[in-house]
Amino acid sequence: MERWKLQRSRNYNLGAWLSTVKSYFLAGMSRPSTAGFDRFLSDRLEPHMKDVLHYGAQYVPLDFDGESILTLGRTLCFIEAGVDMVVIAPLQLHARQYHFGYLQEIQEQKGVPIISTFYDGEEGANERLRIYLKNIK
Repeated sequence: MERWKLQRSRNYNLGAWLSTVKSYFLAGMSRPSTAGFDRFLSDRLEPHMKDVLHYGAQYVPLDFDGESILTLGRTLCFIEAGVDMVVIAPLQLHARQYHFGYLQEIQEQKGVPIISTFYDGEEGANERLRIYLKNIK
């Protein structure tokens, strides 16, 4: 996301540039360390950011700050990849409230169950999720 903002802006500030360099570095570091798990996780790869932003922009403007565009975009990417269900755990409660309506719309349009649950350490969260999964079968 920072790289996209950096490309769109005419002001190349140092903070955005450093964030982009850090992202490239971390991506380069994580690839060799996860390569050994590819045969087990080949169908669990994260979508490319370009695809996430493309799908997310169908619901939220690209310059909209926050996790909503990423959550909606990733959800649509996973659905297009053929998953049977999407489980979302937003980091912020207000983000969950913001895109709840969009997630319901996507669920109805695509016919794929979408669970949005807020894991905040509250006791019984897994039990609620288990009951929900049992009911959607």
